[in-house]
Amino acid sequence: MGADGKRKIAPSGDHVILHDSSFFRRHPTAQLPTPAQVLARCKALGDHPIAPRPRPVRFPALGLLVKFGTAASIVEGQCLYALQGRTVLRVPEVYGWTVENGRAFVYVELIRGVTLQDRWEWLSEKSKTVVCMQIKDMVDDLRQIEEDPMNSYVGAIGNQPPEEILFHSYMTPARSFHSVAEFHDWFALPAPMPPGIQVHPGRFDLPDDASIVFTHGDLHPSNIMISARWPWDRWEWSWAWNIWPWDWPDWISWLWKGEWSWEDPPRVLAIIDWQQSGWMPSYWEYCKARWTTKRGSDWQTTYFPMFIEPTDVLEAWLVFAYIVAF
Repeated sequence: MGADGKRKIAPSGDHVILHDSSFFRRHPTAQLPTPAQVLARCKALGDHPIAPRPRPVRFPALGLLVKFGTAASIVEGQCLYALQGRTVLRVPEVYGWTVENGRAFVYVELIRGVTLQDRWEWLSEKSKTVVCMQIKDMVDDLRQIEEDPMNSYVGAIGNQPPEEILFHSYMTPARSFHSVAEFHDWFALPAPMPPGIQVHPGRFDLPDDASIVFTHGDLHPSNIMISARWPWDRWEWSWAWNIWPWDWPDWISWLWKGEWSWEDPPRVLAIIDWQQSGWMPSYWEYCKARWTTKRGSDWQTTYFPMFIEPTDVLEAWLVFAYIVAF
């Protein structure tokens, strides 16, 4: 899964520090913050560290972001490790992960930019199109990753159960699935059925011959990082003040390093939040993107179909998605 086309095997342990990552080359004497330090910083920022999915904690001076919580998963770290080195796709570099007291802590590169969601309404139609074409190049690169034909399955990286958040509100699968058909049987199982009918009629609208592709699972504008403009540009001062709770030395460092841009259209810096990623049926990416976006928005109707091919499975998928999610 690296740039040379070979699969990178992610470490499987619960406590992994990637000493060969750029973090330790930049900071040879530094250590990754301990879980206790992460929780303390979370409290200092006014957040609630006992929440299942607290807001990630930033360490700007180290170029570090820590995702953590009981709902976090080291699967995201393993996925980012495996995706490092792609020629087009850009993801945050992962520096390590650990598990303590039921909480996972994933240490990743801090992408210094803004989310596409934060800047979307200010972009021209031309800029929106150019950004989506950049995303398309990255999604196309993601689709170049081929599953091992000797170990085909539906699930998270490393033959683990899918981390799809839809399943968490109803039932979490305890394992991966050997085939798309087996996955569909499980996905359709919670649907209520009339007496005497053992299989929901909609089950037959889920295509068992769908190919299995590596899928992000949540290609929402909030998970796409783009280059930031000058922070005092008419609207971004309020964004910067509220979203980046840094002190002035951090701001000076950000400006001095040139981590901002006058570019219009902006550059796509990275796709983030890979916890729900894995090997899924080929229609899943489009269906999930439709599920998570505002109905009738220009993002849903015009722009994300530019980089995710629409599918006629959507209506059948929605039947079961609503059942398992609610």
